Amino acid sequence: MVISNVPGGRQPLYLNGAELIGLFPVSAIAMSVGLNATLTSYQDRMDFGFVGNGATMYDLPALARHVMEAYGELKAAANKPRKARSRAAPAK
Repeated sequence: MVISNVPGGRQPLYLNGAELIGLFPVSAIAMSVGLNATLTSYQDRMDFGFVGNGATMYDLPALARHVMEAYGELKAAANKPRKARSRAAPAK
């Protein structure tokens, strides 16, 4: 398994006046590698790309669905307000 994290721009990017709306990470698969997962960020997005060896990764669409669900759960958890920490004096 190979994992790559490619940070993208935080500000909008343009080419000839057209705004970039997303990145689609695609990588190569090397011999004896079962899965290559590439992640890239752009503004407030995170995009995932998977390339798999068919002999070992026979259901990439299922992997993509599970990752999408888990990422949604992670974003929801990150947006929940944190409970205030108690500032009471420690018990003696």
